[in-house]
Amino acid sequence: MAAPFNSGKLPEPLRKPSGSIDEMAAALAKQVSARDEQSVPALLTAILTAGFGLRDRDGSVLQTVQPGQGLAFNAWEVAAMAKMYGESRSVQLTYLTDGLKSIPELKQTPLDTVLLDGIRKHAQGDQPLLRFWARFIVELGRQQDKPYDILGAVDPKSVRLDAIQSALILRRLIGDFYGFAERGKQASIDFSVDDLLGVGARPAWIDGKQQTPLFIRASWSGYDSPQFVKVRVPKSVIRTSQGSPCGSLGTGDAATILDAAATVITSGWGGLLGLGQPGGGAEKYGKFLNIANIILAYAEFIATYAALETEITVENSPLVRTKNSRPGERRQLTATVKMNTGGWDNINCLRTALNVATGLDFSLIKDGSLEGVEVNWNLNEGGAGDSYSNRTGATSKHQIVGFAGNNSPRIQSAGTNAGIAGRGGTPVGNLTRTKTNSEGKAQIYLEGSPKIPYVVEPAATVMKQAIVSTTIKMKGGDIKGDAVDVMGQAMGGVSGLVTMPLELLYRTDWASSGYLVVPVEDHESCTGQWRGTITYTSKYKYAGSGEGANNKSYWNEEVDYTATIELSDKRDEYGKPLAFVKAQASEIRERGGQGITGCYRINNQLQKVSGTAEDTASVTVSVRPDGRYGLSYSLPLVLASGTYTVTGRRGGTCRNPFDRPVNQNDPIKDHKISPGFAIDEGGMIDPKRPNVLAGSKTVTKEWQRDGQATVTVSWNLVSCGRR
Repeated sequence: MAAPFNSGKLPEPLRKPSGSIDEMAAALAKQVSARDEQSVPALLTAILTAGFGLRDRDGSVLQTVQPGQGLAFNAWEVAAMAKMYGESRSVQLTYLTDGLKSIPELKQTPLDTVLLDGIRKHAQGDQPLLRFWARFIVELGRQQDKPYDILGAVDPKSVRLDAIQSALILRRLIGDFYGFAERGKQASIDFSVDDLLGVGARPAWIDGKQQTPLFIRASWSGYDSPQFVKVRVPKSVIRTSQGSPCGSLGTGDAATILDAAATVITSGWGGLLGLGQPGGGAEKYGKFLNIANIILAYAEFIATYAALETEITVENSPLVRTKNSRPGERRQLTATVKMNTGGWDNINCLRTALNVATGLDFSLIKDGSLEGVEVNWNLNEGGAGDSYSNRTGATSKHQIVGFAGNNSPRIQSAGTNAGIAGRGGTPVGNLTRTKTNSEGKAQIYLEGSPKIPYVVEPAATVMKQAIVSTTIKMKGGDIKGDAVDVMGQAMGGVSGLVTMPLELLYRTDWASSGYLVVPVEDHESCTGQWRGTITYTSKYKYAGSGEGANNKSYWNEEVDYTATIELSDKRDEYGKPLAFVKAQASEIRERGGQGITGCYRINNQLQKVSGTAEDTASVTVSVRPDGRYGLSYSLPLVLASGTYTVTGRRGGTCRNPFDRPVNQNDPIKDHKISPGFAIDEGGMIDPKRPNVLAGSKTVTKEWQRDGQATVTVSWNLVSCGRR
């Protein structure tokens, strides 16, 4: 999903799927979560269906819903959120809202519950745009690796927002505050909470009047960089020239607002924010305009972190775990942090705009390695909550590794005054918080956890894995987790001065990047049963072409299916070894044709789907008296999703002006992909290694409509109890 960010160009959106609002939201969220070549087009469709505009580099706006929510995303923001989503970056809801509460007017607001309550309300509401917006956010949560349901009784502290959810929530929040400010233009009128709730529930067609229609791909003369209302520019800041990619920064209305009236009518949270109380007039509502711009700056600042890239490597894998109470082997992990601004100049425009707005030195992003960046290390799989626990043994039966330093003491063992200067305690540090050197590299050790209790021989070797990720902070230091009111330079507003909270800009810990799977060689007590892996791969291809007197055609079909079976020491109800299988499959079917002479059509049909499946399977290992063995197992169907695209255009010498080109995309879901044909796996047991069954076999043959299929099966099983 990083291609649009790197290329500087968004693809065309998909056609809206059929069905109700809720069904469309579910289908598009599933397509986005596939993280394939159709995911970004599906994201664009979702953004447009929710009533947001898409503003391109030239200022033109793509808007499919009239009148919409009155809000827009810049193309670079969408490319950024797509890249960050594809890299599985996310933020805890409470972390995001704690940062927003550094804005004084929001300090006492329970934002985490308010935001969830508003999403729940609109997910069941009658306003089509807001219902889709809320449902799409809900469905993205259901598609996460650790799914959750906002419509259920979910604890706000357990909710993690991906980059798309975060952007959609912040954009609607910007619209709400801008809507409050618009109502405040009537300086002599005060509005109550009830008034705001009434506006929030008001349909767009009330009183038989439509809002001002928005344009489709209409020209707009504004700037593509973030805009701030009446910014006071410090003398030390030099504005960019009008001819630069950034244009004039710090002046004019935010390009995010397309239709001020629509931002009021489609209020996302209304009176739930508790800010619409009577009194204050234009001065009070002028502050809302500044809050909207502060949140806009924060949202777009987050988007610039799409340019942050981290690559993690491990030396000399796999890591071998011990069989006793001593720690196992160590492997050094290296995270290399660099910047890649891709094809969007707007990334640097945003940083420049923040310089103008705050008077701070947010240096322009430069491609290449970054020095002095804080890198926090996390174990997503294979570790325990206490990263220091590796010194005294595993605190969880699932822990196989832990982070380790250069013999630095554990904080748990350093005394009650640990780390406190002048109190006699042992100096300690945060083991998992490191910084990059001049080459942009940060390092830490991964160590095999002790086995408590130890493994009794004979022991079986079992391959496992640990998953390591990093969390990045561009500005190091100890900024507290609870938001503090640290203020920057003043931003001018209708009512005077509203400050920009620096805490908000420094809360970038959520921009997590870097992910690595580390193979770990573990040992477990022997049960005498076969255990290990079986890998099945099938590839099918059917392609050809033909030509007649007046036309020619072609066809191409490709089906790939891969499954990995992990055979454990457990048995099913019939006594057969129980295995866990993970499968993934993809299918491409393309057909096309065209005429040869005169006026003719050039047509193409393309179906692309992919999917995954997880299941349990019974595996049978049979050993004959003569030493010959065989394997049998079952493989699951894969339910795939994707798109069906039909294109057509005229060719040759045509004069019909009404013969227009065709470009149609339709979503596909629950398409079944089966494994290829079965082959006979097995062989003779090696007398020197009677406890090991290992081998590989490949068969190629004509299959289904004269196509060619190749199936490869490899297996590696051990049974430590056999002699």
